[in-house]
Parts: sequence; structure tokens; C-alpha cells
Amino acid sequence: MLSVLVVEDEPIIRRKIVDAIDWTSNGMGPVYEAADGREALSLLDAHHIDIMVTDIQMPGLNGLELMSRVKSRDSAPRVVVISGYAEFEYARASIKLDVEDYVLKPFRAAKLLQSLKEVCNSIEARREELARTQELRNRLENSKESLREKLFADLVRNGSDPALSGSIAYLGLESFTGGPITVAILSLVDAYRRPDSDAAEAPLLHNLEVYLATREQLEQFDKPWYLVNYAADQLVLIAACEDWELGDLLQSILQSLVTTLGTQLCVGIGRSCTRLEHSAVSYRDAEAAVRLRFLYGANRVFYSRDIADDNSGAARLTALQHTSLYDDLRIGAFAEVIGGLPELFAQLRDADLTQIAAVVHNVVLTACAVVTELGHSVFDIFDPDFNPFVDLNDFATIDEMEQWLEGFFVTVNRYVTSHRNRRNAALVVDMKRYVNEHYHEPLSLKHLSRQFGISPSYVSVLFSNEIGTNFTDYVTDVRIVMAKQLLRHSTLHVYEIAEEVGFRDAYYFSTCFKKVTGRTPSEYRKGSGEESVADQR
Repeated sequence: MLSVLVVEDEPIIRRKIVDAIDWTSNGMGPVYEAADGREALSLLDAHHIDIMVTDIQMPGLNGLELMSRVKSRDSAPRVVVISGYAEFEYARASIKLDVEDYVLKPFRAAKLLQSLKEVCNSIEARREELARTQELRNRLENSKESLREKLFADLVRNGSDPALSGSIAYLGLESFTGGPITVAILSLVDAYRRPDSDAAEAPLLHNLEVYLATREQLEQFDKPWYLVNYAADQLVLIAACEDWELGDLLQSILQSLVTTLGTQLCVGIGRSCTRLEHSAVSYRDAEAAVRLRFLYGANRVFYSRDIADDNSGAARLTALQHTSLYDDLRIGAFAEVIGGLPELFAQLRDADLTQIAAVVHNVVLTACAVVTELGHSVFDIFDPDFNPFVDLNDFATIDEMEQWLEGFFVTVNRYVTSHRNRRNAALVVDMKRYVNEHYHEPLSLKHLSRQFGISPSYVSVLFSNEIGTNFTDYVTDVRIVMAKQLLRHSTLHVYEIAEEVGFRDAYYFSTCFKKVTGRTPSEYRKGSGEESVADQR
């Protein structure tokens, strides 16, 4: 119910207003009465008023002065003004005071009620909007922890965010500003090699176990830190400290984690950066550092600053992992990876067995990760017993290893390409069906991209590759086909047919129609109905 205050110095009119309306059945009440502006202010101080109905000409404090004072209040009521014709200029002035409506005297109660109901609807709509906004704020507040994790994950993945400063303040992360930032990676080396790894949830359960144990161990650290559950086989730690400080801490807890959890872990420490938005740089350094486990084994802490000597095995490994083959691998261009294998193995022929193992294992593991990101499982491509940690002792020569790796990528590429082609074909069928059903509506690449959850450029590529025509031409052809049917079987005017099939301009419709059929719409309608060669498009 919405409370109402009626302010009118003439008792007869005030009684007419109060008694002539069934307030309760119209969602209003209680109803308060005031004989002048000063009495109204007293009632406004004593009660919450949603709607105020006020006269303008009153002794003492008139209606305009009353509204001016009410307007400055935090919870000002909505105002409906009643006035005589002679007070029309006052009524116009009241509009500047955000008055909802004004009713001229003499008036019928029904007219006033109509105005009041519109005000009620406006108040209820505003309340619903505020309630929805508050609900969203509550949900946002409850999801702050998820937002923090997303923020840090985005920072290490993509780097700077234009809205970073506002996000930091909102999420209470000011302690991560104004000092060094270091990123560390905790690699779960045996995430996919544990005895129960045949269960789909096993790597995730193991990941959660390590995550919770690591959080518990980190409670002793006196610097700001945040642990991100970044991937099934990787945790990412962002800390506001120097790299050596974070390294000392992780060194002190690593053995405890390994022993307690019965697992193998490896830690890579990135170089410290000066700002939180540079976390991606430290993360990439940590990635390079954690790969050193392929050379020196697990259950150790590696610093990216240790990769310094260009002649060292670590430096060589890092250099190999920055070749074009790795760039192709990271984006899933498996056909290009196959073409890059001879160059990679040419560089490995004078390397020792440890370096070869490190590179091959990393290539295979990276491929498995990319396959997963593409929505597939490497165990569907091969078999449930597939082990990405290839044993080099199974190969007599490096040539055999190269042949095996080539076969591995040929199989992966064939599987991914086949599934991509089937998915694309099905997607094109769905998009064609959508266009055929919605040809009369505005259609664009952006419209279809939102409808099917893919980028506009990808929609364009699919139409060109799968249908052999561009999107615009396909839509035009569908519309022309429907227009031809209407020209044959209806009496609609040409401009009506143009609008009916999705053209917003009759001249443009005629131009397109003639381009496709070789005739104008009028010529087509007058013809014998036999289609020309151009009509067959």
C-alpha cells in the first residue's frame, strides 16, 4: 500500500478528495489530511508519505513553497498538484519542481484517481527496478571471491585490464599495489599419472587436495598472496613480494606438501615485476622456470633468473620452446606443427638424451592441453591407457622418435579436423534454417554471431567455405525466393512485398530483385511465370 497526504485548505474540496476515492481497493492508504503547508510538513516529519496531493494557493506556506521544501528531502514523495484555472501559471511553475501531474479545478474524482494510479504504477515500477538492482548488488557482493579469482586468472593470462584500478578497489585488493609482484606456478607433475587416473574426476580431486593443502601452508606467509586454481595440473600463486621471498617460502613448504599428499610437485618462480598489471610477464617467466623439471626432476623450486647462461641446457630448452612450432602448437595449428617437426629435430640431433626427453615431453603435453582446450579428450583420440610421458628408451634412434611424433600429430590433426568439419557443417545447417525462418527480420553477421555464440568473422567464413557464397548474398537470395512467391500468388503492392520479405526500402528491393532475376518485380509479376536462367539462382 502507498501512503497519501492530501493538502487542501478548503474543507469541502479536501473531503471530496478523501471521501470520493476507494483508496484501499486501488492500493493506497493510509490517507493523511493537512489544511495548509505547515501542517503538511509536520505530517511529513511524522510519517512516510509516498504520494502528496496538494493545492497551490493556501494561506501561510503555499503549495509551491511546500513542494520546494519537500523536494530537498531524502525520501521526497511523488507530487500531484490540484489548481484552479486562474492559478495555471503556478501550475506550470510546479512542473519545474518534478511534479508528476496537475489536475485543474473543478475536477471529477475519477480524473484525480486516474492520475494517482499512474503515479502508483510509476512508484511500483521504480521499486521493482530498485529491488532488482539490489538483488544484483547482493549477488555481486556474494560472488566477490569468484571475481577475485577471475581477476587474477585474467591478469596472468592476458595482462593489463583497462578497468583494473576500479576492480582492485572494489575487490579489496589494495595490498597488491605499490610494491613488487611475483608469480609462481605449482605444477602437479603426476596429475594425470596417478593410480586412479582412469576416473574422469581423479585429476580434479587431486588438484583440489593440493589446492587446499597449499592454502593451509600459505597461511604462515605475512605478505599479501592469492592462490588461483588455474588448471587441473597447475596452481598459480600471486604474491606482493620479491621473487626470492616467495621462493624461500615455497621451498620451506614443498617437501611437506610432497610427503603429506604423496604426490610430485614442481615450482617455478617468475621474476618480480613492479605492477600488478604486469603479472602476465612474471607468469611467463614462471612457465619457463617450471619446465626445468624436465631436465632436473620434480619436487624442486626453480627460478626464471637461473635461465641465464646461453650455453646451458636450460637456456637451450627455453630457446627451443620459443620457435614457430610452439606458436603453431599453442593455437592448435597441428598441420603446421607436422611441417615444423624436421626443423625441431634438426636442432635436437646434437642434444643429449635429457634435453631430447624434455622437449618431446613438453611438445606432447602441450598438445594434450590444447586438445583439451578445443573441447576434446586425448584419451578419446588414442585410448584410456595413453601416457603422454613417452619413454625414449622405446626408440632405437632419434629418427624413430621423430616418426612417432609425426604420427602422433597426424592422428590428432585428423581427429580435430574431422570433428571441426562436422561441427561446422551442423552449424551451417542451423544458421541456414534460422535465416530461412527469420528472413523477414533484420539480419546481419553480428545478429547471427550473437544467436550462435561465435564471432561475426567466423560466421562469414562458414558461409563462404561451406555454402560457397557470402552471408549477404545468401540472405538476399532467400528473400528474393520468397518475394517471387508473393508476386505470383498475392495481390500485395511491390513496396508491401519488399517489407514483407525483410527489405526496408522498396527501391533497394527492386534493384536487388532485378540483379538476381534479370527483371523488375513488376515485370516478373506481369510475365508468364516461366523463370529465366537468372531466376534459377
